[in-house]
Amino acid sequence: MSAAAPARPPAAPNAAQPVAPPPLRQVVVVVDGSSYMAPYWDSLYAHCLYPALTYLDMRNKTDPAMRTEFALVTFCDHMPYGDRLLRVNHFTNKLAVFNSWAKAVPFQGGGYAQNAVTEGLYSALELFDWREGRTVERYLLLATNSRQHDMPCRLHGSDASELSDLVRMIVQKGIFLSCFLPHSLDPLRSAIKKVWEMCKPQRADPNIPLKDLPLASLDHVAMLTGINLSISTNGEHPFLIHPPSATPSQPTP
Repeated sequence: MSAAAPARPPAAPNAAQPVAPPPLRQVVVVVDGSSYMAPYWDSLYAHCLYPALTYLDMRNKTDPAMRTEFALVTFCDHMPYGDRLLRVNHFTNKLAVFNSWAKAVPFQGGGYAQNAVTEGLYSALELFDWREGRTVERYLLLATNSRQHDMPCRLHGSDASELSDLVRMIVQKGIFLSCFLPHSLDPLRSAIKKVWEMCKPQRADPNIPLKDLPLASLDHVAMLTGINLSISTNGEHPFLIHPPSATPSQPTP
């Protein structure tokens, strides 16, 4: 009879185990790149969007290992009103790099009052990390001076998604949508506010602030979800500021 094979030694107690990837916060900024946004962009970015970005970069993180990434989607409109429908800058974890993209947006063309808002949002949803096994916070920041077209998304592979389809996906996937408008006039404000309200979390949560903030003297509007900013009245014009805490103060754009 042959000798029995030796027993396999037990695994070392400190053997390496699979390590879960660190939590991630992804922020996609969707910007109206039509010529109708051009006169307002510098002010809207400096007073509203940039404070929101610095907040998401530095604040309210449940895990100190969480990393924030930023991407930029710029939309205009279909031919003949726009030479390029979409421009995409993929994720970077350096806010300074994103800031350089934002300052170089080429505003041009576009249809009157309505542009490819739906296509911009659809493209943004495709950028997020949807892999299983990773904790990801997802934020959409829409800055627009245009309303969406009254027709389905016309991007290849979108299955003719209506804006209402994208709204349902935003809610179901737990994405936080915030909207930034260069002025408070209707029909723009009422149309975008309707989208923002439809995308609110299904259940009220005190840890997810919802704020509709008009910056009166600039006539800008910020509709925020999950971004706890307030309005400062110091200085000539109001701007959005972080809540007081011991964390570092926000830089300037």
